[in-house]
Amino acid sequence: MNFRKNGKPKNAGFSLIELLAAIIIMAILAGLSGPSMRPFIIKQQLLTASQELIESLQLARSEAIANGGEFRLQPTGTSWSGGWQSEELIENSSPISFKKYKLANELVTIDLTFGNTTDDSIVFDQKGRANTATRFAVSHSVEALNPNFVAYCISVTRSGSIEIAKTNTC
Repeated sequence: MNFRKNGKPKNAGFSLIELLAAIIIMAILAGLSGPSMRPFIIKQQLLTASQELIESLQLARSEAIANGGEFRLQPTGTSWSGGWQSEELIENSSPISFKKYKLANELVTIDLTFGNTTDDSIVFDQKGRANTATRFAVSHSVEALNPNFVAYCISVTRSGSIEIAKTNTC
């Protein structure tokens, strides 16, 4: 312990100037690292949305097989970007809503690029087959103008298999 000449101990710690200098340095470093995190954040948002769609497609397919019936996946609003729901289709009855999904990020868009464009739905039968081959383009509105931008393309075949690929076009 350090003592002053009068025998009292010195105060251990930082002065206000030292504390302010450390805060300013941390703020400058945080400001410099922020822009480099942007591509990572966008990539994670796209990956999360893609995984949610794939999981819901797989769930609808597996429920159709397990229950021996038909399950439909369709957008809840005018587009898939607003969310989607899965329903069990029962003959001579109205569909039973099974699960609803909503995208957590409004900057991510999901577009149906190929498939049943008349009603924008996918139906899996009791054997797990889809009523139509379908492709979804999952993109980010902030990066859409970037020529090097990579989005995700989710494909559903007639046999019901689901695949994902990174691509510029879907």
